[in-house]
Amino acid sequence: MLPAHMLDFHLHLTEKLDLNTIHNYCVNVGNDLDPITDLRTRMSFGRPNWEAELAKIRDQAHAMRATASAEQRKGKLRIAVFYCGPGPLASAIDAACNALDSNQVEFSFFKEHF
Repeated sequence: MLPAHMLDFHLHLTEKLDLNTIHNYCVNVGNDLDPITDLRTRMSFGRPNWEAELAKIRDQAHAMRATASAEQRKGKLRIAVFYCGPGPLASAIDAACNALDSNQVEFSFFKEHF
């Protein structure tokens, strides 16, 4: 069985929303599912600070790793980041991954083209 956070989605909406969508979001914001995506993961609005977002993921992974066995804690912590979208955004995410690489953590960035 996979750990609860083996695959974690972080969704960011940067486009303008129409008035009906904003109203729907406000009315349904207290539900278990996000009103826009119908996922348990909540939508974030606006352009994210990628380095800060990836640092949060790194910190969560460190906390989960602290409870693992000694054998599972050997070597670098490896975090894979998967992306599909415009090139300039890919460059920003890749730069944030590179900035957070260290002796203890390795970020691997994978960009998909459709």
